[in-house]
Amino acid sequence: WQVSRGEPATGYLTRAQFDVLKGSGGTAPVVVGGGATAADEAGLNLGAVERTEVQTRLAALGYDPRGIDGKFGPGTRRAISAWQGDNGLAATGYLNADQLSTLRAQRRN
Repeated sequence: WQVSRGEPATGYLTRAQFDVLKGSGGTAPVVVGGGATAADEAGLNLGAVERTEVQTRLAALGYDPRGIDGKFGPGTRRAISAWQGDNGLAATGYLNADQLSTLRAQRRN
């Protein structure tokens, strides 16, 4: 399951992985395509304003980035991973261009 989500196969669940499994009734979301990488995200050349936008959008969708400061620390990485997992993406904690577009288009139900 971890490998199918683009994560290291440790055999141990992280808190974010546990939350995804718990929230999905014990079944993992279907992962489509490979996961976003640090290089993908670096290619987006996100400045502080865009990073703040990502954090604000994640928070509005119910994913707590642990602060909105324009810096992608551990809280933001966990929020991105949780959002990715809930959207059937490999939960890498990094964004690519397609994922950023999807995040920008989403609204909380």
